[in-house]
Amino acid sequence: MVEGWHDRPFPSWMRRGRGRPKSPAAKQQISVRLDPDVLATLRAAGPGWQSRINDLLRQALRIRKPPAKRAAAAPNAAAPPAVIRRPRI
Repeated sequence: MVEGWHDRPFPSWMRRGRGRPKSPAAKQQISVRLDPDVLATLRAAGPGWQSRINDLLRQALRIRKPPAKRAAAAPNAAAPPAVIRRPRI
């Protein structure tokens, strides 16, 4: 073992940033108060319930989702509308 190896700093290419990489369209963290039954229904649908809240709000406000920068869509190809079904209570 080489003595003093821990005294030298890591090269910049070996250092990692903390957490997930930043998204180009980063979402904002907020605090929202929901009725317990609404929250229970959303959580009961399984993982991704927070994304479903975002989709439901987007539909309710009739806001179009910005196009994804990664996927190149074929010209004049319309994507089918997303269908979000409310879970039965």
